[in-house]
Amino acid sequence: MGQAENQPIAIEPGLFEWLAGYPDSLPDWMSIKELQEAGYNIKPNYKPFVREEELHDRQESAEQFYMRSFYLAQSVIRSTADSGEPFC
Repeated sequence: MGQAENQPIAIEPGLFEWLAGYPDSLPDWMSIKELQEAGYNIKPNYKPFVREEELHDRQESAEQFYMRSFYLAQSVIRSTADSGEPFC
C-alpha cells in the first residue's frame, strides 16, 4: 500500500455542492464515528474551514457558492503554505 492510501481523510463540509439543490434541508451525512466504523481512515482532529452547521438552513446564491469555494481554496492554500504540512 502506498503513502496516499495511508493518509487520513479530512472531512471538509465546505466542499459540498451548491446549496440551491437542497431548498428544504441537507442530506443526512454519516458521522465521523460512523465513517470510522465503516473502515474509513478519517482524521478525527481535523478542524474544517467551513463547519457543517454553517451550511444548514441557508439559501445560497450562485455568487455565494463561488465565494464559499474561493474562501475554502484560499484557506487550504494558506494553511499548507504557512505550515509546510500537507492539507490532510
